Amino acid sequence: MEKILIIGASGQIGGACMNVLAADFKLVGTYFSHAKENLLKLDFTDKENLESVMKSVKPSVVILASALTNVDYCETHPLEAKKMNEDAVSSVAFECNKINAKLVYISTDYVFDGQDGPYTEEDIPSPISIYGRTKYNGELNAKKAGKWLIIRTGNVFDYGFDEKNFVVRTIERLKNNEQIKVQSDLFASPTLATHIANAIRLLLLAKKSGLYNVCGQEVMSRSQLATQIAVFFKLNAKLITPIKSSELNLAASRPLRGGLISKKLELEVGLPAMPLQTAFSLIQKKMDKNG
Repeated sequence: MEKILIIGASGQIGGACMNVLAADFKLVGTYFSHAKENLLKLDFTDKENLESVMKSVKPSVVILASALTNVDYCETHPLEAKKMNEDAVSSVAFECNKINAKLVYISTDYVFDGQDGPYTEEDIPSPISIYGRTKYNGELNAKKAGKWLIIRTGNVFDYGFDEKNFVVRTIERLKNNEQIKVQSDLFASPTLATHIANAIRLLLLAKKSGLYNVCGQEVMSRSQLATQIAVFFKLNAKLITPIKSSELNLAASRPLRGGLISKKLELEVGLPAMPLQTAFSLIQKKMDKNG
């Protein structure tokens, strides 16, 4: 059974991978700041720490699911963003080459400028934020690995891993009868982390390499998504006020017409984009199970 090292296994995508891949692969997961049972502590920006873990684990695949993803924080801390999203990726690729391991790198639709999304794998990146630029440079560094698989996704959500996502926060705020202001001009493809993990599983089992978009079926604005959340979970949609992104005075620019198209994934491994209602149903089951 192939061994996979999942860097960032305490987060949403890494956590989903720990669940979904367990039946087909031997898994070793790491965390940095969010300690969880049976995970190794790893600071993958520390070359010695990274080298030690790679030597010890000896994986045939490394899934790099850890990154600095706070878009506005990256904008105001560019050197920190570069260190984690670019330089450390190069180090991971270097260590993968030492042991002939495949690198699976998680990227984002923020590598695009949002002028004419949704985007395919053929579209040319043109990032407009520090986060987007460092993630695109991270893609280029991931390609330094002899064997690589790049997954572009966006607007990731799920339940039970890392609750700091838009869907879970919106559910909680609406349950608390909070008024929320949400962008009506920021479009993306809401994507369940478990769907991403399923895609990675199929791509690895099929021995695929290259670049693949993995996303939800719909492209919608944040305010449309919030309304869909309210309707599905039977919450008060009148608490939602659509606003323009410019009203929020955010530090970083966003690709307003973002989103992805994942036809290549469906064509090559038979996994279609997941409908939002299906994703919400899976979230509901997890919430019900959690009580």
